[in-house]
Amino acid sequence: MRNQSTLRSLSKFFGFCLLFIALLSCSNSAPNATLSDSSWVVEQIRGNDSMIILSVEESPTLTILSDSTFSAQTLCNVMGGTYTANDNSKISFSIETITAAFCPDDEFESIYIEQLSASHLFAIKNGMLFLNDSEGRELIIFSPRK
Repeated sequence: MRNQSTLRSLSKFFGFCLLFIALLSCSNSAPNATLSDSSWVVEQIRGNDSMIILSVEESPTLTILSDSTFSAQTLCNVMGGTYTANDNSKISFSIETITAAFCPDDEFESIYIEQLSASHLFAIKNGMLFLNDSEGRELIIFSPRK
């Protein structure tokens, strides 16, 4: 009788441990692990209060490295700098360098730089990177770069 009680207790304990481990593996408590050393392509970007959907041919990119640096390709220029991100999904970008090539669509380039600089929050959902402003409004949506 006592052995059955002990076995039930151990069974419940191990079941609880497995559930706890499963919940930890599903949590998003370490977003930087997925964010760093990643490369992304812009899918949508906020223009004048609406999202602009981009085609693959014109999509700018963002590469985030584990040393807290990033590089980004606009439609015709390259920029780089540093970023900070934490486990509370807060992020900020500091653009330190940018090339100065003439762009036929300067407005779009300005929007990309502006929205990247205005990003305060991030989330990775279903493999997509979302950069949001401080109120949670989506600014840029990225898909993984292939």
